[in-house]
Amino acid sequence: MTENYSATAIPASDDESKLITSAKSNDEEAFGILYKRYLPTIYWYVKSLSPPYSEKDDLVQEGVIGFIKAIRTYDKTYASFRTYASLCVKRSIISALRKYKRQSGFALPIERTLPPEAIFPETEVIEREAGRLRYNEFIKSLSEFERQTLTLYLSGMSYADMADKLNCSQKSIDNAITRTKLKIKRQSKNSP
Repeated sequence: MTENYSATAIPASDDESKLITSAKSNDEEAFGILYKRYLPTIYWYVKSLSPPYSEKDDLVQEGVIGFIKAIRTYDKTYASFRTYASLCVKRSIISALRKYKRQSGFALPIERTLPPEAIFPETEVIEREAGRLRYNEFIKSLSEFERQTLTLYLSGMSYADMADKLNCSQKSIDNAITRTKLKIKRQSKNSP
């Protein structure tokens, strides 16, 4: 995994709302562009919390899940996407840190918000294609059950409700989410 924590301020692009709409409709290229733009901020936010080194990859993975949820649930009526995505990323990472704190006694740093200027550098065509390919690889690496579980998880559904909907046990749901997170972690380590 490359640790690029810088977040360069640039004006929001006019096409971002189109990218979000396309990504919501499972357009891999649009998702890849957004993913590439926002990944540096996820890294930056994780680093700003000064977690134990052993937890950084897991927290980045939680941030990516928060970002995917932001794309899926964004409604421009209430806030800009940058603000909404920052909040979803923050909540996902803080939630994971709290869980880690309960398990290990780690002292949680003061919660911070992503700075409003934390908008990300524009990517070039090659980087966009690389992001799209990473997304495709990730989706292909998931089983049908993992894809269904991830979709329900990102919608905010509880494990019990997911188990009812998919006609399986909560343990099966937990295992599928765990496998999905491991696949995200592996992909993050292998991405440039």
